[in-house]
Amino acid sequence: MTELPTVRFANTDIKITRLISGANPLCGYSHVSRKMNQDMAEYFTDENAVAYLESLQSKGINTFQGRTDFHRVLHWLELFRRRGGKLHWIAQTAPEMSDAFQNTCRISQLFNSGRYGPGVSVRIRQH
Repeated sequence: MTELPTVRFANTDIKITRLISGANPLCGYSHVSRKMNQDMAEYFTDENAVAYLESLQSKGINTFQGRTDFHRVLHWLELFRRRGGKLHWIAQTAPEMSDAFQNTCRISQLFNSGRYGPGVSVRIRQH
């Protein structure tokens, strides 16, 4: 397999693939229609979400961008990690979990993770 091109992430020595995946499909956010959202949300069970993350890794994509909600993205990343998966994770705050600052602090404490939000500096975590 040909390696995908990479770039340095922010002011770090971490190299991320120029092609990354986001969590919108896994969480049922199609930006197409309510029906498509529903279909995507039903398809991405825990098993299918983890299989998707594994497929990213197997195809050479090394970075995933997803929200910091406990009931989906963090759960899937933990299941993926337990199965030996390794992806860089760019974490986006999930303000509905609490306020954005509180969510950022909680994620940092639990996972020593990267995060971003409007006006917030970006860090990255190997997950």
